[in-house]
Amino acid sequence: MKIVMRKLIFTILSVVVLLCCNRVEGPAPSVGEEVSATLDVDVVQMDLSMIDGDVATKGVYDPATIASTEDVIKNLWVIQFDGTDENSALLGDPTYVADFSQFSGNINFVSTDSPCSIFLIANTFENGSVFTIPQGYTISDLRTRLRSVSSQNDIMGLESDGETYHPIFNCEIEASDGVHEGDHFTAQLRRNIAKVNITLI
Repeated sequence: MKIVMRKLIFTILSVVVLLCCNRVEGPAPSVGEEVSATLDVDVVQMDLSMIDGDVATKGVYDPATIASTEDVIKNLWVIQFDGTDENSALLGDPTYVADFSQFSGNINFVSTDSPCSIFLIANTFENGSVFTIPQGYTISDLRTRLRSVSSQNDIMGLESDGETYHPIFNCEIEASDGVHEGDHFTAQLRRNIAKVNITLI
């Protein structure tokens, strides 16, 4: 009876010890491998309050108040660079979200332990065959990218949806600790195109 009791106590203690041990997980992804992360995207509301004595203005087609991000963000580029200085090169392949209303927030990046930059550009209305971002492309290349504008429709991101126009939004995220599996990023996009009417006399 004592032997049976000892075996029972030993078995119970073994189970308790196993339950208290940390769960063993597989190896973490190595630097340079693709990892899954999440991304929350919001937009900065237009402030029509007085700024230095002048009233802030908005794009001619912009709503004064944005009820939902999906009202103004229609598509999205997410571009990761291997560093934070102007010569940092493209890391991995850019992600194009053709329909932002279907974006779940889940996104893949390249794992890195060093700081990197993530750029978001919304409302280009151009996929990878038109808005090309080739390997070797740098932050400086992206910042100095230009387009000739001869009409309203030439402005990047100004694309008609019925009678609604969607100016381009953008932002930069600095991932100072690098990018790892399960990371969560938040982005606040700002308008960076406004329409100006000029009358020459």
